[in-house]
Amino acid sequence: MVFNHLKKPGSTSRVYAKGIASDEQPVSAQYRLIRPFLSVLSVIYGGAQSLRSDIYRRGWRPVHRLPCTVISIGNLVAGGTGKTPMTYYVAALFRRLGYKVVVVSRGYRGRAERCGGVVSDGATLLMSSENAGDEPFMLASALTGIPVVVGRDRFRSGILGVDRFQPDMIILDDGFQHLRLKRDLDILLLDGCRPFGNGHLLPRGILREPPTAIQRADAVVLTRTDAERIPHAGVNRYLGDRPLFRSSHQPVIDSILPSGRRLSPSEPDKPVDPGFLDRRRIFAFSGIARNDDFHRSIRCLGGTIVGRQNFPDHYNYRRRDLAIIGREAVAAESDCIVTTAKDYVRIAQRVLFPLDLVVVNVAMTFADNRFETFLADKLVNIIRKKGN
Repeated sequence: MVFNHLKKPGSTSRVYAKGIASDEQPVSAQYRLIRPFLSVLSVIYGGAQSLRSDIYRRGWRPVHRLPCTVISIGNLVAGGTGKTPMTYYVAALFRRLGYKVVVVSRGYRGRAERCGGVVSDGATLLMSSENAGDEPFMLASALTGIPVVVGRDRFRSGILGVDRFQPDMIILDDGFQHLRLKRDLDILLLDGCRPFGNGHLLPRGILREPPTAIQRADAVVLTRTDAERIPHAGVNRYLGDRPLFRSSHQPVIDSILPSGRRLSPSEPDKPVDPGFLDRRRIFAFSGIARNDDFHRSIRCLGGTIVGRQNFPDHYNYRRRDLAIIGREAVAAESDCIVTTAKDYVRIAQRVLFPLDLVVVNVAMTFADNRFETFLADKLVNIIRKKGN
């Protein structure tokens, strides 16, 4: 993969991956030429997804059930709606209510994705981020008393979680399209500002399924409704009688690493100053689905971005990349380097930056307790139906 580094001390720095544009890159002439071809592929893809959904709905393919309550959290687009913060929010909520919870995730791009395995038993991390995948490792590091299991086959991973930990419920991280596993509650996340991306299915757009798939959900949560743009109103036409909730992403500082020090993500948390970034000059780097949202988080925390590098989602950082980040941060006269919690788990044991490294995460917040009340009521009804 080839990168073009645009270097100028004190100015914004960007990285472009070959074939993948940063958030600010305009549509290329080459893309305009292949757009009709991508549109045809999107129609074919959409038809295949609708057929697949009908096959499971009509019972033509078996749907497996786990011997406990299953709550799925997912979305309609390829990344970037806040599934991981929501999974943390729901898992921690039911843990506080006294339920035994296990989180099951695919473990995307982790070495254990195919064979499956236990990332954490709720007390001890049993896998590295390379084996577990970025998001499951983050969840396992942050969730106390909640085991995390990974595997592409969510039913087999769920059985592993049931056998090992006897949970009251399993929470599926990114489970909306995993139709072969029966769930008791489907929570669908949509970005409040662009719930359907550019309105096109893969590969022309980022939609995994047509918007009509909302009808499989039990509830819809609009995320990032605190963003600078006006929330999208097109969701209402697909809702029917499903409840709609609005949430915000609250940026928080996870940790601050002094320059020249390595720190494992599993080390005990230490108190950090929430105003640490206020009025500081920031060099930002990230490899997530929505790098522009990360930049917005930095501005919310009071930082001024004087340089940045954007990478593709789930990017596997090389030592050369980290060295360039360190040099450009110094050249831009930055006060510190800032990255996301998701990026940090990929570089934790390799990073030795010349400036302090600040790790920023997001927390899911709601304006009131309507969503918590909805979850609690739904769970009572589920338990009543099962006779437990």
